[in-house]
Amino acid sequence: MKQYGRPIIGLLVLLALIPDVYGAMSVEGGILTSSSGGSSIQGIFAADNNGATFLASSTGLGNGIEKNHLLDFGKYKIESSIALEEGSIDACSETTKTTGLGSETSVNLKAEGSSVYAALSGKRDSSAAGQMAGVLNGAVSSDLMLVVDDSILAYQNTNAEGDEGILGSIANSKANKMAIDGNFLGSGDFSTEQLSVADSAAKVYGTVSFNGQEVINGDVLDGIASGELAVSSDGIYEDRNGDLGAFEVSATNLLDSSANSIGYETAGWMWASPIHYKLSTSVIGSTKATSYAKEISKGANAWDSNTAKNVFKGTDTANTPGSGNVLELTTKTPVKGKYQGGTGDGNNNYMAFSRAVTGSTIAVTYTWYYTNVYVTGADSNSYNKAAESDVYFSANKAWRIASRESSATNSKFDVRTIATHEVGHSLGLADLYGSSDSDKIMYGYNNGQVKWSLRSGDKLGLWTLYGA
Repeated sequence: MKQYGRPIIGLLVLLALIPDVYGAMSVEGGILTSSSGGSSIQGIFAADNNGATFLASSTGLGNGIEKNHLLDFGKYKIESSIALEEGSIDACSETTKTTGLGSETSVNLKAEGSSVYAALSGKRDSSAAGQMAGVLNGAVSSDLMLVVDDSILAYQNTNAEGDEGILGSIANSKANKMAIDGNFLGSGDFSTEQLSVADSAAKVYGTVSFNGQEVINGDVLDGIASGELAVSSDGIYEDRNGDLGAFEVSATNLLDSSANSIGYETAGWMWASPIHYKLSTSVIGSTKATSYAKEISKGANAWDSNTAKNVFKGTDTANTPGSGNVLELTTKTPVKGKYQGGTGDGNNNYMAFSRAVTGSTIAVTYTWYYTNVYVTGADSNSYNKAAESDVYFSANKAWRIASRESSATNSKFDVRTIATHEVGHSLGLADLYGSSDSDKIMYGYNNGQVKWSLRSGDKLGLWTLYGA
């Protein structure tokens, strides 16, 4: 029984991490239409990567149908897989549409056969999420959904019955990998509703039931997510033929192998010239922007003062906005996530408080860098040359200007603390999520704490790129 389920979930891991495996089709533009699966299957497939649209549908009887679609959008990839052996499809459709930051994909399948399988996964940078389900000698009704934007969300709602069955859900992030892996052997059924989320951390939500017995729920998954834990649930049941059947489901949470052992992590880029920002007044007004600019300058100068290299423009000890200092004010309303026209001279970077930063996100930094131009770091390694870095703070959050550093949580976020962290990203440092990293500026979580001074790990990262 264990041998049946685990290779399939292993395949899903590959789908999520490397979404161009086993001969999947990459559509680079244009429109294609075709029938698929033989004469008794009526199907249509259309794709246009330039417009980022994708449609596919099939109904009818068939044998040996396998559809593996890879959509490669450069910065992210989506793969869907549907397979059917000796059976019929009552409903099968796939659609992909673009959003402001990425795409939404849905797969809907109702089919029965000697083998029925469906999977959907997506990848962006180091994050990935996916869902899968299948049975032997049975029927599957499954709705799968994938959203790829700043984070990745993969969802499934599946009911299935057969002689054997498998299901899986996975989320990967820099901080951890969380997954559900289940199977049953013997005439039976399962139902599951799962959501896997890959953001700064990975989390899986949902429920799993075999033959009406709930074995995974929110309480179990919360316990798994609280640490480097795993749980396995095994049971036996009397199947519809009066024979014994068995099920197994496991949930795991694995911390990244380096999450607790590193003092810093570089992101892959660095600057050849000092960074200068333009802070937009369009949402917060000039008065508040002026006071916030001073706090942001303090955060930037914390990095500047710890390296001999001038990484942010100016040497202004008063932290006042101006064209010769860290940042100046502008009335321009930059578009979140859009390249604003930076040329790598350090003068084409924007900051803004934006209502387009939604959900739990406090702030987000978009750094654009050249893939064929390099800068040598202080460690003698080559890094991609940065061209532009734009920082957006959520205008939907409550902000404050703190008077001192504090480890206490607060419902409002300190401007200087968050700015110091985000400009660290601009410089070329990545988030940290290890339990030993929680005091660092580059720690990836903040619950209202106030941190201004660089810790030793932050300084080591800075010195790796720009020198002491």
